[in-house]
Amino acid sequence: MRLNEVTTYPTERHDWGEFVFSFSGVIELTVGSRQYLTPPHYGLWLPPQTEHGASTRSEACYCVLDIASDLCDRLPMAVCTLAVGPIIKAILADLVARQVDYPRNDDDERLMQVLVDQMSLAPRQDTYLPISGIGH
Repeated sequence: MRLNEVTTYPTERHDWGEFVFSFSGVIELTVGSRQYLTPPHYGLWLPPQTEHGASTRSEACYCVLDIASDLCDRLPMAVCTLAVGPIIKAILADLVARQVDYPRNDDDERLMQVLVDQMSLAPRQDTYLPISGIGH
């Protein structure tokens, strides 16, 4: 979990997928010419090899979950917003509370599989904020 004030993260790309979820506050992510927001109750799914940057304009408490590329088969092939239900939120909160950066044992592996299963079932939306031509 990360807690910060105003921050900008550089553009990056990974071999793994990422799921960005904000427990409080809003994270802004830029993917190509699209800007996405991750308010609480929604998370942003970034498939492997998705170039993206991120920023916050105010204090936010959030987590970024890295998902190995071999576990991404059931997840969307394109960037999208996923609705975060109580099971996903509870698993993310548990992982953050225990400071689990990666599965350390069989229990963590099973929990991560349940998380990926729940993400694959979560309602998807291809919503983003259009970037205005003003000031660009």
